[in-house]
Amino acid sequence: MVPIPENSYFPALDNCLNGEQLLLSWKSAFAAISTSADSSQEEDSSAIRHFFFDPQTIKLLSRPFDRFPKPSPQTKSAFDTKTSAINVPPSSNARYDIKEIKDDAIWLSQEAEIDEISALRVVVLEYQSRSASQLLGSFSEEEILSLRDFAGNTKSWGALPISFLSEGIDADTIQTNFATQEARRIRILYAYFSDRRYFLKCVETFFSKIAYEVPFQPADREPNVSEDAWLVAVAEKVAKDIENSEDDWPTQCFNAVKSQFELIDNSGGWYKNEIQSEGIELEWENTQITEAIHLMEILFQTLDCMEDIPSAELVLQWFQIVYRYNFFNVFNTPLVFPMQTIATIISLSILTLGSCLNFLSTPAGNGERALPDAPKSPYILNRKVLNEIHSVLMDIAERAYQTAGPAVFAWSVILKTIKLRVIDYKASQDLNEHEKRNSLQPKESERIDTPRIPDMYEQVMHDLIGGVDEDPIDYLALNAVNGSHVFETLSALSLRLGNTLGSCFSPLLGARMRIVILDLIHSSNDIGYIPEIVDCAISALTGGQEYWDLKDSYPLPKKDDPIAIFLGNEDLVESILKNAISRYPYESLPFLKLIRALAACTIYEEEGLRSVIEILDGIPTFTFLLPDSFWGYETAHEEDNNNTIRLTQSIRLFEPRSKFKMLISRGQSSALVQVNEDFCLPAGTGGRKLLETFLTASDQLDATTGEIVPRESVAEIIGIFSTLLLGISKSKHVNYEDNAQHVLEHASSGLTRNRDITTVIFDIFEEELQKHSNNPGLDIPLDVLISCLQFIHTLVPISPGRVWPLIARSGLLGIDRGRLSSIVGNIEAKTGRYDFLSSCEHLFESLTQNFVDNAVERKFGNKALARFSPEQQTTTIIPDQVYSKVLLSITGYSIYVLENSCTWKFEREDDRRRLSLLILWNFNDILGCVYGIGGSPKASSQIMEPLAPAAKEIIDSFLSTATGTLTFQPILRAFYDGFSIPETTIFLDEMHLRINQAGATLKFSTSLLRIATMLNTPSPHFEAHLFTASPLIARLYAAANIYRRPVLSLFKALIASTSNNEAEPPSLLGYLGRQTSRNFIHLLSDFDKPLCNTQNVNTIWHFFSMVVSSRQQWFANYLLTGKTPKGTGRSKTSASPLDKTVLDIALSRLSKPDDGPQSTALAMLEFVSLAQNFWPWTMYELQKHSIFIQSISSTINNLTPYLPSTKREGSVAASYSIRMAAYMAEILAMHIFHSRQTGTRLSIKDVFPRLPILPRFPIGVPSYNSSLHANLTRNFEKRYAGCSLQNLQRTDLEDRQLGQNYFYDITLADKMLSFDKAWTGRKDDGYHAELLKANVNLSLVTSQIALLQSWKFLAIELSSDFSEEEIFMNLNHTRAELALVLLQRLIGANVSSEGTKEVLARIWETIRLSGSNFGGSGDATYYRILLKMLYLGLRVHARSSPDTNNALSASKRMAESSSITQTVLDILDRVVAQGFRDLAAAAHDNLTDSSPEDIDLITGILQACLRIPSIEFCHPQVVALMVNCGVARDATSLFSWSDDRLAINGDPIYGQLSILFLVELSTIPTMAEQLAVDGVLGHIASANITTYLRRGNISPFADSVGLQRCYNIWVRGILPLLLNLLDSVGISIAAEVAIFLNQFPSLLQQSSEAFDAPEASRTVSRAQTKYISLSVCSEVHSLSLLLFILNGYRETTIGTVEIPEVRWDAASIVENVEFWLGSRALLREKILPMGSRDVELANRKLQSGHESGAITVLEEKAVMEMTGIRDILSGGDA
Repeated sequence: MVPIPENSYFPALDNCLNGEQLLLSWKSAFAAISTSADSSQEEDSSAIRHFFFDPQTIKLLSRPFDRFPKPSPQTKSAFDTKTSAINVPPSSNARYDIKEIKDDAIWLSQEAEIDEISALRVVVLEYQSRSASQLLGSFSEEEILSLRDFAGNTKSWGALPISFLSEGIDADTIQTNFATQEARRIRILYAYFSDRRYFLKCVETFFSKIAYEVPFQPADREPNVSEDAWLVAVAEKVAKDIENSEDDWPTQCFNAVKSQFELIDNSGGWYKNEIQSEGIELEWENTQITEAIHLMEILFQTLDCMEDIPSAELVLQWFQIVYRYNFFNVFNTPLVFPMQTIATIISLSILTLGSCLNFLSTPAGNGERALPDAPKSPYILNRKVLNEIHSVLMDIAERAYQTAGPAVFAWSVILKTIKLRVIDYKASQDLNEHEKRNSLQPKESERIDTPRIPDMYEQVMHDLIGGVDEDPIDYLALNAVNGSHVFETLSALSLRLGNTLGSCFSPLLGARMRIVILDLIHSSNDIGYIPEIVDCAISALTGGQEYWDLKDSYPLPKKDDPIAIFLGNEDLVESILKNAISRYPYESLPFLKLIRALAACTIYEEEGLRSVIEILDGIPTFTFLLPDSFWGYETAHEEDNNNTIRLTQSIRLFEPRSKFKMLISRGQSSALVQVNEDFCLPAGTGGRKLLETFLTASDQLDATTGEIVPRESVAEIIGIFSTLLLGISKSKHVNYEDNAQHVLEHASSGLTRNRDITTVIFDIFEEELQKHSNNPGLDIPLDVLISCLQFIHTLVPISPGRVWPLIARSGLLGIDRGRLSSIVGNIEAKTGRYDFLSSCEHLFESLTQNFVDNAVERKFGNKALARFSPEQQTTTIIPDQVYSKVLLSITGYSIYVLENSCTWKFEREDDRRRLSLLILWNFNDILGCVYGIGGSPKASSQIMEPLAPAAKEIIDSFLSTATGTLTFQPILRAFYDGFSIPETTIFLDEMHLRINQAGATLKFSTSLLRIATMLNTPSPHFEAHLFTASPLIARLYAAANIYRRPVLSLFKALIASTSNNEAEPPSLLGYLGRQTSRNFIHLLSDFDKPLCNTQNVNTIWHFFSMVVSSRQQWFANYLLTGKTPKGTGRSKTSASPLDKTVLDIALSRLSKPDDGPQSTALAMLEFVSLAQNFWPWTMYELQKHSIFIQSISSTINNLTPYLPSTKREGSVAASYSIRMAAYMAEILAMHIFHSRQTGTRLSIKDVFPRLPILPRFPIGVPSYNSSLHANLTRNFEKRYAGCSLQNLQRTDLEDRQLGQNYFYDITLADKMLSFDKAWTGRKDDGYHAELLKANVNLSLVTSQIALLQSWKFLAIELSSDFSEEEIFMNLNHTRAELALVLLQRLIGANVSSEGTKEVLARIWETIRLSGSNFGGSGDATYYRILLKMLYLGLRVHARSSPDTNNALSASKRMAESSSITQTVLDILDRVVAQGFRDLAAAAHDNLTDSSPEDIDLITGILQACLRIPSIEFCHPQVVALMVNCGVARDATSLFSWSDDRLAINGDPIYGQLSILFLVELSTIPTMAEQLAVDGVLGHIASANITTYLRRGNISPFADSVGLQRCYNIWVRGILPLLLNLLDSVGISIAAEVAIFLNQFPSLLQQSSEAFDAPEASRTVSRAQTKYISLSVCSEVHSLSLLLFILNGYRETTIGTVEIPEVRWDAASIVENVEFWLGSRALLREKILPMGSRDVELANRKLQSGHESGAITVLEEKAVMEMTGIRDILSGGDA
């Protein structure tokens, strides 16, 4: 983990530019404080905490309105200091241009008119985020084409938008455009705008905490006060700074809002001199409006938490602002609704209607004669301001703006209250005066002429009303109600102020706004009970939240809950609720909707509020129409003259249907009456009885109407029960299940026998299903069906025993997906609204969760049943077949919906996303429960067996080879939606929906791949789709921080899945593309900076470990070398290398053992260990970090023995320490071995003293707590019959970490066992605590076992250093010689069993452990024998038929040789490259002790390695090895000195050996290119030995051994080398080859005359006998090929490249060859064997009649060479 800098807000500039520290943008800061985090990982939020506790950050948050000050000389001086050379030292290797950064900062400062330091920070942010910007930018044409192939796009539907698939740009063009100055500065402006928006959003978030003193609660997680305690602490520091400030905060808020709108109004946009972009203009406008909205949010919170009435100055300023902009009706922007909403609410809130009315209702004192008119006094006490506000609102009222209606109406209420106050005061004064006069004598009363003291508002009313014909108060009220439709407007606003998808404010802020609206309704009682007010009240109570919104919301505190405020306000209850009650059932819908809204309250029991149940129980009356034929009443209270009656007989609320038919036929009429409580049925009976009459089979009707109950009323009644039960379940009371059962029992009273409310609603559900599925053409709303589904959903956790059987028998999920498919396909698909389907998916998710929660409880058995209530017992007696049937049907249809979702029409795209999210959540739960526990991956956990068919259905649907692209389209679309999330700080819920959908899709895809790996099930199609979509998936990593871990987990699973296949896995780096892969790896190399989330950092290291340990060669090479594959061998072609390789980063950080969490250090050690195991050449990097070995040795030395502890934290830390020691021991073992190989052998005396304590750990007894595990297993299985601990064992579906959730899945166990008190225990000492102990203990044991394995390897390496006696050395020699002979016999016998191929691994292991090499380490003789065995072992693998191998596909050949490829690379590195270097050095240093046979053996091993099938796929690594060791340079040096100093008795044998080694190297095309680039021909031409070749006396028949050796160098070395160079390099080296050949005229002439026939020539003496050797034939054959190739190149490059002619008489050669081939007997006589090999070939006879006509093998080969010469020269133009 990177150390957190002291200044987190803006650290030192050089650290920012070199990548050591990354700036935290305000966007990332807001995402961090609003995203769910694991409270147990305190270090996860350390960086963000440090950022917000930084004094500079606190200062900015407490003074947000001065965030970007104007530039000044002081800021310029600070800028110069921060960017000076002393703070940013110049460096030639720096990747940044400090001048460019400074220029951009100055430019931004001038353009945006902000200080230079702030501008510099924005510029640095842009610089550091360039990789992310490119990933979030345009897609290349290649990426678009690959996505388009299987996206399934047509003109009407597809997984991806057509516009996206047509935006591809050439990759080079993208890169070129990105690097331009204009593009860079546009990005800077975007970063500047984003920083402004998110800064104010952070301010608003913290000020919300200040204002309401509650923890911040994101919408996607449960509240956790302890987790957010630090956020509250930051808010307190900000609040303290605000309090200590001399400036008035409310005034600052107003001024900021005013300045913001003045900026919007006065500015013509962002079109500047340099940059004119429409996108920038739109972004600037969006930023200004967004900032204005956030400033108004802060202003509203400021007003909302003020206890006093706002000052006159502030109120007047606000209304002047809104008046100037016509209540923001002049703006045309997508953000106009939230802007108008918050402005409307502020206009209402700033008037503080309730406080003002309370103040005005207080009788005036004797001293209050006039208003003070002070600017800082409350506005209600400022006469001038009151007049000005009145003038503004009168003008606004005339324009009838809807957004101004609430303020206008509130003002009319205030004025009316003032008027009544003045009138009442006058009346009181007159009455007092009158009483006073009456109490005195007449004469005394005449003398009293005391002037009347006027009310202080009397003059205000005179100013406002005096001289006006029409009463302005009535005018304002009428205009607000009739013109601006104030209550309709507030109702519409309220519907988007709840926790809904379309909301634009946080749930808390929206609730506070709705309370303000309720305050206005409370103050408007004089209007009376009208539909507009009732609808407005219902909207304010619900906030537009439907049942499913309430399900996902979190309870609000009482003071912030509009429902609690309503229920606690007697006036509101009296004016709204009681009026609705008194009109029921005559006006049923207002009452039902109000009750349904109030039923959502979850805090009444603990806060002393009345519940809905109490309200229903206390209804005293009901109102309905009495028929005219009813005479059972009498008049009452006639003396009061109020027209009341008293019933004398009972009234039947329900009558038989047949009776009503008779009444209707007789024309009966009705009269409206209200019946009192003496004649009421029990509360709620009417509602539930109405549901029963709605059934077709019912024989009764509603007697109050004589009709079937309306469908809308039925939906509302069922909705009341659903919402009420949901509110009870969300209240989190201890006995909430009992309370819910009580409600159900109460709701079932009064129904027909054998019926309860559950049965009635299920019957309605079935009837509605049948009605809608059989009559799809009827225009019948689905609201009743949806309400039934909501009731069933809320019933699932309360009474699952009733729900499961009813659902199983229901027609919803019958044969062929039941009626669900019919309704969705025939009704909802046509409208594009899928409310019914969405409700079904919610229900399906609840059923799955209920099954999982009760999985253990179901298996309890009869003995356990006695401990539970009968209602709970029904859960356990449901057959598994019922669960399996329902869950399988649910899953099958959900798969169908998900697959086709991209082809369906949706009214809103967010509906599709929400539907997909529900399905994916459910799928993830199913897969996690079935395959995530149980221990064995092949079989699901026994307790999850009924869920297994559903899981298998998911696996088969997505991983089957028959699966088409349609199945993958919703996954692809989810990735696209997650990538294209809007950057908004307003509509956060829509953004969170996209993020959650993409996150669920990533997890789902990861689970599928891991399950396929666990089950060993091939999934080629799914893997191929993911590889194709990998550029899009990689870009998600840059789109949002929350994606980072899921993206890497998916890539890990994808690599692991494909690596298990026999075929060559696809290259992830190749699919990502050049630019995307480069930017992706650059982002990864930042290791989640600046947030440095521990889990994210660990995931990155684990991903790197997966890459280097799998067959992702190019990716691994990029990580380990920092270069692209093409740049490995040639630095000039290296494209954008990493500043520091990942291996270097790991080694540097591990050199500081105390730097960061243990889990991160463990992940880095794992990466280093795997990198060294799979890529041995990385050990050279280790030598550059000598302090690393010292550090890990010191860490191991400081390791303290583990002491058993009762504290789990200590055991967890010990587990990590021991596991780290295991990796360190493994790394040390590799280091010791590599040191031995490179000649820098470490003695055991040097190493062992550093590790005194290490041997005690692995050889000790593991700390396995057998009693703990035995007792836990026995007691657990006894307690929970039918469930064993194995059922809770975790599998590899999820990543596991050492600690408390390592072996057993505690999270899932908590869900399944929480029903039993023994699980938690009385004092947290139950089975839960025991499982935690078991997990910790197993973590410790696992670490100890790993340490034992690592110590074994380290001990072996250490033991190899002990000295051996001579007898043992001889014994080793004898054994090696015997093994060599046996191996020769096996190969000679052509044994083809697979066992012979396993010999290579044993031989190589023996060589590695021997520690011997040619550098002077170990026994050279023994090492030489082992190398000979190694050569034979390689031949076993290399001797397969080339034709057979070539016939196989590349993937199959790679698969066949993949098992030994890494071994061959190790051999090439340690034996060939390093061995040749050691031998060359030995030959130069001490010729007498060197042996040419060793070089010959090394060359043979090289040749055998290069003959291994499919080694060509590893040529880049081979070249890298050879280049790094400099073997080509050593070979040319050896060749140069071979004629003199290195000649042995005049024999330049080292010249031949070195040139043959170069020939073998040149058979690798890329190595041949490297040799050509290094100028190998020039080195050969300039060597001293080459001068002998230019003489005319060298030939195979020369007398001198040296001359014969020179001829062999020419024939076997130089000519094949030239051919290889021409073959690999091509025409580029043709001219150089021709020039090189012309330097040897004697050899060219000699070869052209080699086949002359002197006996047939008249000019040549017959005494001159001339022979032909096989080497001569080979020489002429090679020259023929060379000239044929050169002539071909010359013809194709006429006029462009000049290739010199080679002076060689090809025509005479053809003629002579024809002669010899025609005179076979003569040729047979002239062939002379040269050397032992030729003699052996001459002695090998062929069968008579051989097709070649030859007698010996030597003759056959000579004839083949000549035939080749003839064919070459005859076919060419030589």
